Amino acid sequence: MRRLPVAVPLFTVLFFIVSLTGNVLIADPTFSSLAFAQKGKDKKDDNDEKNELKGNKRLREAVSELQTTTVDLQDQINTIELLEGPKGDTGPAGPTGATGPQGVVGATGPQGVAGATGPQGATGSAGADGTDGATGATGPQGPQGTTGSAGADGADGATGATGPQGPQGATGSTGADGADGATGATGPQGPQGTTGSAGADGTDGATGATGPQGPQGDTGPAGADGISASCSVADDGKGTAILTCPDGTTASLVANWDGFLDSILASEAEGDQINAWLGTPDQGWLLCYRRSTDGTSTSTFHSQCDNKGATVTIITLTNGKKIGGYAASQWNHTGYTGNSSNFLFSLTNNFKHIPPGTNTGPYYQYSHLSFGPTFGGGHDFYTNLGSSSSSTYCNFGFTYQCRVGAFGSTTCRNDFCGEYRPTLADVEVFYKGN
Repeated sequence: MRRLPVAVPLFTVLFFIVSLTGNVLIADPTFSSLAFAQKGKDKKDDNDEKNELKGNKRLREAVSELQTTTVDLQDQINTIELLEGPKGDTGPAGPTGATGPQGVVGATGPQGVAGATGPQGATGSAGADGTDGATGATGPQGPQGTTGSAGADGADGATGATGPQGPQGATGSTGADGADGATGATGPQGPQGTTGSAGADGTDGATGATGPQGPQGDTGPAGADGISASCSVADDGKGTAILTCPDGTTASLVANWDGFLDSILASEAEGDQINAWLGTPDQGWLLCYRRSTDGTSTSTFHSQCDNKGATVTIITLTNGKKIGGYAASQWNHTGYTGNSSNFLFSLTNNFKHIPPGTNTGPYYQYSHLSFGPTFGGGHDFYTNLGSSSSSTYCNFGFTYQCRVGAFGSTTCRNDFCGEYRPTLADVEVFYKGN
């Protein structure tokens, strides 16, 4: 509800009241006087001044009453509240105005400060193996092994008997004596001449006949029992002799040794250093996978190295770096495994990188059917064994400590593996052999 506005034109009210009393009252700003007329004009007596005065009196009384009534009516109007009527229908929309001219493009604001790098998300599942590329060029030949110690000198044979002397040559004939000259007087003795050069050595005499055989020596102790002639022995090419007998029994014959048997990537001294970092100087290791001979398929690596316990991986890169890692848990493509005894190492820098790095989570090694040996949650080092190895990458310092620099820095990364996406030259994986 709303109140009627007070500013109702007064002449409208006056017109309404006069009309109800049978008179007509006209009030308009455009006219200079008011005219009143009564009904029955035909009975007005224009000549009767008395009647005119009476009419004027009645008119004044009517105006006075009208003014009183107007005041009362105005008071009533001020208190009237009107109910709001129903809303009318919406009129049709007007025509769309013409499109205004396009405004000038504002100047580009200054670039905001880069936000902090968010935490790294979990590693997504590996994509399917790509087709193998062409085989890479053969890597450089490994260093020559150390020369073995010389064997003991054999005993000297007995000296043969001296052969018979050859016949003496015939004596030449004596020349005829010349006639004796007259004896001259003896002159003074001349100086002694220089000693002549030695004559040439004579040819060696023929070798004498072989002397008689000496007596037989005492019989030596019996040797160890040999392998039955009915069993066969074959070398598996990885330092293990496989014995196979007709009854179907087999046995692996491994000599007692330490270090990395059959490695072409690590020297004996480097193998001793890895064992020293492990705290097991006498540990022997057997090869289960070599990329250059077993191929570039990750399934081959897993079929030959999974479920063999702890392993050591040795890697050479085409940029000259020689690195690797110790995996305390067996490979079995079950995701993150390992423990705090895992470590990575650089044979180039002769340095052992231990956890934790920047992150203290349990991301020591990552085993997946589509991955080669992979370490750390960054990953610190991920191997793609494919022929191109274009997806092998190094994000060092996330799980394992940097030697120099900090995680995410070029200094730390290049110190370990030389570049972000290095290329594999060769990979070897070993498991405990004794």
